[in-house]
Amino acid sequence: MKFRAVKIKQKGITLIETLVLTAILGAGSHYAFFEYQNYSRQQAVQEVFKHFIYSLSAARSEAKNSKTPVSICLSYNAKTCSNDSSANGWIVFIDDGRGKGFQSNKRRELDEKLLVSFSAPIGIAPQLVDFEDKRYFSIGFDENGFSTEVQRIYATVTDDHQTDSYEKKSKIDRSGFISGVDHRRAIASIDAARKNVHNSL
Repeated sequence: MKFRAVKIKQKGITLIETLVLTAILGAGSHYAFFEYQNYSRQQAVQEVFKHFIYSLSAARSEAKNSKTPVSICLSYNAKTCSNDSSANGWIVFIDDGRGKGFQSNKRRELDEKLLVSFSAPIGIAPQLVDFEDKRYFSIGFDENGFSTEVQRIYATVTDDHQTDSYEKKSKIDRSGFISGVDHRRAIASIDAARKNVHNSL
């Protein structure tokens, strides 16, 4: 008696095929997740940088228009100036020395008028540095809108890992000119920020 081999047609997919497909999907989603994280971080840095530059521009405009010294300083609590690297935001204030303070000292006394306050998301750091990477914690503008610093300052925003590809930088000349600013949008932005500060006080 002869036996015939019977061919059985498979239906569905095998375990090996399932494992291969799972591995491919896992690798693809892992890559997509990190790309999305990078994209989100770059967008956050860009957004904070935009607010930082608009705040600098508004500080200069306010000083020029009101003929009063205005300063911007890095801050960790959106109320007072910070002298260390813990700052994750900044404040813009009229630096007129009212009360117990001194005019143009780039330190906010609590009776000096706060114009703008901003807190960046965790992991995003605003900085003020000169061409030698010396750190500054504040910059002032005199009644003519000129920077009170002797050399040009760079306003930078980066992530907490100091990733160069995320870093955004703009130059503030001695004349007070800030590179890369649409001044009309900056003024509109500062007006909106003033309303927020006024509502929060």
